[in-house]
Amino acid sequence: MAFAASLGWGVAASALAVLVVQGSLTALGALLGSFVCEPHLLAVTATGGVLLAGVALRSLRVKAVPVGDLLPGLLVAPLLVELWTLLG
Repeated sequence: MAFAASLGWGVAASALAVLVVQGSLTALGALLGSFVCEPHLLAVTATGGVLLAGVALRSLRVKAVPVGDLLPGLLVAPLLVELWTLLG
């Protein structure tokens, strides 16, 4: 709230919007957590970790990793795990 005091009411309003979006994503994750099997969840978690590393490299200006182009990997990773399970 220190930012809201110095930058105005828009900061508080955006904090409320972030709370709603992040809260709904957390609730959705809690609901789907028991629905998604563990190997698929691990694949998505690992892919998200690689994306976070890309964001860090981009933020530190070490390398401009095109993180947006890698977002489909969040959908492909569980599919590859399922294919591996079916074939193996």
